Amino acid sequence: QGGIFSPDPNKYNGFQPEYYSIPSDDNYLTGTTTNIYDTNDTTRYTTSSVTYKYDDSIHQQVSRLYHPANPGRTEVTVNKYPADYLSSPTTNNAVLDTMLNHNMQAELIEKWDSLKNVASGVNAVTGGQLNQYKFGTFINANTILPSKISVLSVGAPITNFTPAHVVSGSLTG
Repeated sequence: QGGIFSPDPNKYNGFQPEYYSIPSDDNYLTGTTTNIYDTNDTTRYTTSSVTYKYDDSIHQQVSRLYHPANPGRTEVTVNKYPADYLSSPTTNNAVLDTMLNHNMQAELIEKWDSLKNVASGVNAVTGGQLNQYKFGTFINANTILPSKISVLSVGAPITNFTPAHVVSGSLTG
């Protein structure tokens, strides 16, 4: 006997479920490797890899991407979503809180790219983007609409970058 069901001694031809487990896990892409082959010699190729990190179990989106660049440097991309601005039960920003209440988990709020010096650990930001949203009346008063896209474009990498944060109910960055 055994298996999923076992005979129930209290019922004629009845079965009672036994304990069993079904392992479950979120299966996310953790990385990619791309080989670009020389068209004249297929034994020669260049390899490029990207590692994906998922830092927040609420939105379950890619939070960081790592791409080894030239020796000693890694390109890092950081993505932030509404849930990344939570400070206790709310974000203290009405638009972000409404996005979370409407399960708009995958709407990108902020992204920045940097170069990390592997030896020193110093990150220098090379660019970024802040997507701001607002309440609109497209469908109803609680409709969230894109409001403003701010792009950070720098001539040389900077080390004094400050990510956006909520101050007095406003997303600033």
